[in-house]
Amino acid sequence: MKFKLYSVILAILIALEIIIIYNLGRKIQIKFFPFKSVTVMSKKDLIFKTDGDLNYFYEPKPNSHKSTQPKWLPYKAEYSINSDSLNERFEYAQEKPANTFRIVTLGDSFTYGLHVNTKDNYSEKLEDLLNTKLKCNNIKKFEVLNLGMMGYDVRFAVERFKSRGQKYNPDLVIWILKYDDFDEISEVSQDLMKKYLKQPPSTADVWEFIHKKLMDEYGTKKVYEYQEKALSLINRYYKNDLLIFSFNQLYKSHYIDNEKIIKNFISSRPKTYLYIMNYLKNNELLPDSHPNVNGHLTIAQNLFNYLLQNILLNCNS
Repeated sequence: MKFKLYSVILAILIALEIIIIYNLGRKIQIKFFPFKSVTVMSKKDLIFKTDGDLNYFYEPKPNSHKSTQPKWLPYKAEYSINSDSLNERFEYAQEKPANTFRIVTLGDSFTYGLHVNTKDNYSEKLEDLLNTKLKCNNIKKFEVLNLGMMGYDVRFAVERFKSRGQKYNPDLVIWILKYDDFDEISEVSQDLMKKYLKQPPSTADVWEFIHKKLMDEYGTKKVYEYQEKALSLINRYYKNDLLIFSFNQLYKSHYIDNEKIIKNFISSRPKTYLYIMNYLKNNELLPDSHPNVNGHLTIAQNLFNYLLQNILLNCNS
């Protein structure tokens, strides 16, 4: 009897140890290695633009439907791409309607809403919050247009705004910038992959390898200067309010001083703001550390509160 009791106690202790180790490992993974999988995009789902100084710039194919379901995802994520290649529920008129406050969101897969349905990404949730929770005499409708795309670095995000965003004449741009946006130069990385890799990337380790090759071949100074210039390019196409936001655990680059780039940019540009929110909790993250549905809602709620507290909406109620 005692032996059985000891066996049960031992089994419970082992189970508790496994849970503790898993949670500790999860925290370490989120803090230091936040991306553990890569979604490879199919060329048939993309359109490419090779004019100007970019040879590899890509966008989602307009009027299309896309879905993803990695082995670890228990559902199929559905994306609806509108006629202007935006991951959106709605179509938006190029000319901004009267009494409409228009926001454009920029960024990579976090903004795009990788592995969540279109209706559940933070841009859509923010639009819903603004239209249901906020009453303004001078604003009858809020529109939030999602220009995010998987794999974008700083330069590609600016090109996306130039290509799709500026014609909408937004009142505010919200731009997620994380450490990996500065560790990456998408134009160069494509060439490095062709040079060093025989097959398409399938794990985050490949991207880490490419990042290191980028720093080895170009050096941190050259990469720093490239990113500094890429960020400042937004000023050619947009002059209104710009909110840059990030997460406390994903703010500082592993390779270059992106914090300095961002702060120098903000200090040199009028009507530019920085908001760093706490990183999402475990139950707000997918296994690959992208936000899940709850995570996107948390981001939207944080942005909503920030906009209200800092009076960026010019709302006369």
